[in-house]
Amino acid sequence: MKYIKKNEEAVSPVIGVILMVVITVIIAAILAVFAFGMGAPDKGPSAGIRSVSATGTTLTLENGGGDKILATNTNIFTYKNGAADLDNVQLSTVDGALDLAPGGRVDVTIGSVTAGDTVEFRVVDIKSGQTISGGKVIAT
Repeated sequence: MKYIKKNEEAVSPVIGVILMVVITVIIAAILAVFAFGMGAPDKGPSAGIRSVSATGTTLTLENGGGDKILATNTNIFTYKNGAADLDNVQLSTVDGALDLAPGGRVDVTIGSVTAGDTVEFRVVDIKSGQTISGGKVIAT
């Protein structure tokens, strides 16, 4: 009787080693993503900021609720009648602090506005680049 030699190897040893190395590299990459925190971007604070009034050279903003807004971590952009108004945007205190806590108010010194001008604002978190809030008011 004649015996036929059967090849029972499914994959050559070299291919098996290559597959194990690839799997190890993939697992290491996944662990590195979690270990170094590259998964999700930073989120900025959340607040319901609204404009209370705009008169002369002052825009008064109020934090209607949410996170405390730190003046050092925030940019405020103002627009008068649709055009950027970056002449003199500065914060000044209304309630004793430049930081805008929930329920607090802060004055923003802007370029001169006259009654009937539309003043828009956008509060942006510096660290995340996200817009925290925005709105508009008609100057009085």
